[in-house]
Amino acid sequence: MKAPYKKFFITALTIAWVGLSIYWVSLLHAGHLLAFENKIQPNAISSLISDQKKWTMIHIFAPKCRCSEFLLKELSARAPLSDTQEVVVTLGAFPEAEILRAKGYEVVQKSIEQLKTEEKVLLEGVPFFIIAQKDHTVAYAGGYADEKINPNTKLKYLEIFADLQAGHTVATLAVKGCPVSEKYQRMLNPFGLNYNEKEPGEKNERLPSSVQ
Repeated sequence: MKAPYKKFFITALTIAWVGLSIYWVSLLHAGHLLAFENKIQPNAISSLISDQKKWTMIHIFAPKCRCSEFLLKELSARAPLSDTQEVVVTLGAFPEAEILRAKGYEVVQKSIEQLKTEEKVLLEGVPFFIIAQKDHTVAYAGGYADEKINPNTKLKYLEIFADLQAGHTVATLAVKGCPVSEKYQRMLNPFGLNYNEKEPGEKNERLPSSVQ
């Protein structure tokens, strides 16, 4: 193969490989199959935990994220567990806030930067689940289930919470869902695919915006 043609072939092959890679990653992200590596620094989430000697569950969600919406519906269907502080942290305003407050949840709105500087949480994707023990030590920081979250997903977060309270060791589940950092949004969703689309067969329904 002559040099000019060889150079053209290599360039074309490289462009095709990069394009295909970006497309494949975009599809994985749209299906919520990628895991995010959120990080928690020492003394994290201290301001979110009350002074009471209780176990604490912290749920971090983002608006316009279907995974977050599924979990918001799940939380709104029950009250916080007894003798447990449950905090819902949202990265933006959402109509379910008053419903959750009426149920007994603590609802806090924070930006990604506030979570980083005030709570020592480096957030790349949501939904993110954190459990703190009575002494405020973080015992778990990870996902809610083994797979992407949809209406049919078997959620494991309450099982994880019960196992930790019983003194058992638990595996940390991967965080699969929506990117919230600019870095991940550019890298994983270069085509602007809508990761807020409905699941196949899912009804387009939302929680009421006020408590009935």
